[in-house]
Amino acid sequence: MFNLTPTVRNLLLANIVIYLLQVNLRLNPSITELGSLYPLGSPYFHFWQFFTYMFLHDPLSWGISLRTCLALSPLAPCWSSAGAGSASWLSG
Repeated sequence: MFNLTPTVRNLLLANIVIYLLQVNLRLNPSITELGSLYPLGSPYFHFWQFFTYMFLHDPLSWGISLRTCLALSPLAPCWSSAGAGSASWLSG
């Protein structure tokens, strides 16, 4: 279907795994609350939220996660030809 680069493949897997954790893991506070980006002055703000908020989606709606995965897939050939997304931790 699509020629996925390692970077896009790993981003897709991260989105899927994190969504499944959001839906199935019952923590208090939830993964969504811990990873969502809050304003800097908020008592709920944590430094890791700059990195985690982009992988979190509404756990009650799988549609947005599906759209994210479908939107990433066609970008794989563009990223590989442009040399973008070649960070070693993403490209496995």
